Amino acid sequence: MSKNNARNAFTKLQSEIEQIQRHAKFCEDQINIKVYELYGIEQPEIDIIDANATK
Repeated sequence: MSKNNARNAFTKLQSEIEQIQRHAKFCEDQINIKVYELYGIEQPEIDIIDANATK
């Protein structure tokens, strides 16, 4: 495999990984929304949860 082909394959793989990561984040966000709805969690509580999740 030439360097150019290897670089193209690597770039394509990086793009696919980023796409999968974006989709996983979307799914995680949708699950969180459903859980918040299920348990009746309000926006002020969601803000606290989100702030603690990023620590």
